[in-house]
This record gives sequence, structure tokens and C-alpha cells, in this order.
Amino acid sequence: MLDSPRNSGDVAYKDVKAAYDQLADNFEVSLPSIMQGVDDNRFSHWREVPSNGVFAAYSVGHACRSLIAAHIEVYQGQIAFLDDTGVPRSLYFIESTGGYKVWYQSRKDKPLFELQLEAIDWALRQPHDKRIEPKVWNDGRAELSKFRANFVKIGKPLNPNHELQFEGK
Repeated sequence: MLDSPRNSGDVAYKDVKAAYDQLADNFEVSLPSIMQGVDDNRFSHWREVPSNGVFAAYSVGHACRSLIAAHIEVYQGQIAFLDDTGVPRSLYFIESTGGYKVWYQSRKDKPLFELQLEAIDWALRQPHDKRIEPKVWNDGRAELSKFRANFVKIGKPLNPNHELQFEGK
């Protein structure tokens, strides 16, 4: 078994995690700043890839994109599956719009609730993904429909409690 890369671990990532958590806790007001980082290739953190155990270096841009996806694509818990290699997959609304910058450019003045609702409605309109067994797909869509109804009833944006993943954690 290989050791973690040097300069990794909880102590090394304290500042990175603190910044990430602050952006997550204030996502709606931080979104313009987060968007400025989506193409930032500077090193952010190491993470063990669960499917193969390899340590991968992740960029600031990756962290920004992960944070945005977690707060916008809130439907992923209902429409998700494992691919042939055991890697979790889902539907990706932001990528379907042409990527993060294209998505943001036409939506930058919308409140978070509307952004999340738009993503949920998009997911509900998607045709059956052939990579997913029909029963799993149909059950997921039924759960997503219930999720949407509750979301609209509450009328407030969801906080996904997303955390930056370090190493194998």
C-alpha cells in the first residue's frame, strides 16, 4: 500500500477546507467569486480515487466546479447509478447547457432557488438513460418528482451540506 502524497492530510488542508466551507456556507452571495475560479488550474488538494486507489491532484477549478454542481444539481441523489466500473454517475445539467461559464452567463441574476428548480425540472424531462435499468430509472424519477413537490412547497433553496473530499475520506 502506498502512502499519501507529501504535504497532504488534515493539517495541510486546513486553510483549503476553511475557504471551501466558507464559500459553501455563503454560496448564493459567493457564486460570482466561485465562478471566477472554475478555470483555475492551480493545485488545491489530493484525493484518493475510490474506484482505483490512485491519488489524484485536484485544482482550484475542480473544487469550484464541484461546489457549484453540489449546490445546483441537487437532484443527483435521486437520479444516480453506478457505471460498469463502479463509479457513481448521474445527469449533469450544467454540462448540458454548454459548461459552467455558459450556464452562469445566462443565469447570473437568478436566485439560488430558481437555479435549483430549473436543474430539477431539467432532470425530470430527460429521457430514460439506457445505462440505467428501467426500474431503477423509473423509481428514481418517482423519487425526484416527490423531491420536487417538497422543494416547491418549502420554497427555499437547499443546502446540500457538501464538503470538499480529501484523500480517501
